[in-house]
Amino acid sequence: MSSGTDRAETGVPRAIAAAALLLGAAVPAVAAPLPPVPPFDVCGTVVALSWLPAHSEPAIKGMSGSAGVDRSWPERLAVVLDRACTDDPEALALSNMFQSGTAGSTGRDLAEGQALLVLPEVDIGAVTLGRGICVSGFKVSGDEGGTWTRFGALVQLPQACAPGCAP
Repeated sequence: MSSGTDRAETGVPRAIAAAALLLGAAVPAVAAPLPPVPPFDVCGTVVALSWLPAHSEPAIKGMSGSAGVDRSWPERLAVVLDRACTDDPEALALSNMFQSGTAGSTGRDLAEGQALLVLPEVDIGAVTLGRGICVSGFKVSGDEGGTWTRFGALVQLPQACAPGCAP
């Protein structure tokens, strides 16, 4: 039943609520960086590969952080590892979470024990489906404008090694 007043569900007059919304939209947004993810090492068996071509995005007017400037990503190889083993499970969990909804995503959900690694400027021929690899110094950074990754080294394990983690 209506009380005859023009109020939103919160009890705030609609005109004030609308003015606050417009004022909030007029103020430039502040970008929040991702929480720090320390570099970590990870090994596992390659179960999926996706080639991501170089990509750029224009600045978003009124945004701060990387979203407020033109940004770009180099060619990248998205790799899903099964039976991922790492020296820092918390860093791996954060990395998976941050990358799963980004331009580097493979479009598939990760199962327990899997890792998504987006490796910039790595040739698709450097990694073989079904083989073990180890990546050292993998790091994720970014904010609302995008996610960027880097790493120290990538080693594909000899075929004779059993799938999964290397000693």
